[in-house]
Amino acid sequence: PQNIKFQEAVFYAETQATYLYYGGQNDTEITYRIRPNYRNASAATVIEDEKLQEYKMTVHDTEVSITEYRIQDTDVNRWSIIWTYQEVQYMLNLTDMTQTETEKIVETLRFVK
Repeated sequence: PQNIKFQEAVFYAETQATYLYYGGQNDTEITYRIRPNYRNASAATVIEDEKLQEYKMTVHDTEVSITEYRIQDTDVNRWSIIWTYQEVQYMLNLTDMTQTETEKIVETLRFVK
């Protein structure tokens, strides 16, 4: 999306997780989370918003899960995009974007072999 600017990067050494935050006009936000996919640990994300739809896309032989939510008590939607690549879990959260904008972002994902 246009007018989205980098805001902050946070690295958590104890969990080796990295969060990148971007923001733009109105309620538009992108959060990009990267963390190792530990088998004996979890990084639960509790989502209480209404789930509107859930589906999968395949991008360069990698399955990507996409879920759309309606943020509680608002007319703003949020998208959660999750995939695992080479034992690392990635998560994108997009706020106030259309399905077309969301899928365009997903289609730009590149995975280094």
